[in-house]
Amino acid sequence: MQQSHFVNKRLVRPLENVSRRVAICFLDQYKHRGGGQQILLDLLTVAQRIGVQVSAMVPAAGDLYNDIIKQNVPVHPIPEPSLSQGRKGVLDILRLCAHILHFFIKQKRIYHSPDLFYVNGPRLIPHAMILGWLFKKPYCIHIHLEHSPLELKLLQLAIKQKCNIAMVVPSEYIRRQMTEFHPSFGSDKLRVIENGLTTAYEELQFENRFTCGRLRSIVIIGRLSPEKGHDAIQAAAAYFPDVDFHILGASDFSNNEWQQYLNQMMPKNVHFYGKIDDIPRKVRALKAQLCIVPSRCNESFGLVAIEGMALSCLTIVRNKGGLAEIAKKTNALTFVEDEELIKTIDNINRLSDQQRNTLAKEQYTATMTFFGSSCYFRRLENMLVELVSNIDCE
Repeated sequence: MQQSHFVNKRLVRPLENVSRRVAICFLDQYKHRGGGQQILLDLLTVAQRIGVQVSAMVPAAGDLYNDIIKQNVPVHPIPEPSLSQGRKGVLDILRLCAHILHFFIKQKRIYHSPDLFYVNGPRLIPHAMILGWLFKKPYCIHIHLEHSPLELKLLQLAIKQKCNIAMVVPSEYIRRQMTEFHPSFGSDKLRVIENGLTTAYEELQFENRFTCGRLRSIVIIGRLSPEKGHDAIQAAAAYFPDVDFHILGASDFSNNEWQQYLNQMMPKNVHFYGKIDDIPRKVRALKAQLCIVPSRCNESFGLVAIEGMALSCLTIVRNKGGLAEIAKKTNALTFVEDEELIKTIDNINRLSDQQRNTLAKEQYTATMTFFGSSCYFRRLENMLVELVSNIDCE
């Protein structure tokens, strides 16, 4: 995903009416940086700018830990919860219980200090609930996924807990999913804070990528995992053998077997680059014209979609979940079934360079309007100011 950058000082004003003694500890369950972890880095930066004392508890020996260190934030290493992806079993429950015990035994000197815990991953929600129950510690939960019914029941218990002061979701799609599951999610604690771009993307000017009369380069960005739908690229790449398809991403915390499977199944015009730290630079180097987001799951938001449009790529997304909401705001092109992806690319191929450039510029402009860093960091700032202002530190 995108690289961490400090926020422009003009975007965030320091708090004048909140004591600097207010301390927030940010928790994350993963050691690798993905979309949710980028949001955590952005939150840390905004919290620093408004004068809050910040610290973090994340797994060590990963790029997330290193990025937080670079932001001059004290980091306390915790073990990474070793749970299965997807449906959980009895063994996962036992592992989670062991992780909770380790957390409260090894970190007892740390979790007494913060005034607020900001939980950035569902596997650490039980930890926050226990902190609230035993030590009356306020906590906030930031949700980045569409959760299963069992997970929603846990979140239902959390939002009813007095010490839970906020539950943040990244889209109206997730808010609707939760409120339809149970009326308790209609609480004022549930807030929609849409994701957005870092200042690295804000500084990018629109570029015309369509100057040669035909499609040459398509990029697919993000973690390699079955639910991300990279296998949908196979048929499209076979249908367009003269177009290069560039896949930027690695399996990270997902199963490596899926990455190996993709490598074996793809035609020769599909190229794998692994995890890329500087996405904008790589996309420009590849002269990417289209960006495809083929996720089969209901994405809670779809950060790579707005990144693609901010990078001047004409962007195509699967029309479901949070991606469908982004498409409505930005005019991103959409498809539902895999066969439709080929038709969508073919329709673009039949357009003139001027028509393709016009569509890409419309997407770029809408993306910067709704999801640019100025409005995005202002949303984060307003939320943190409200949370901090409601904490009694005496």
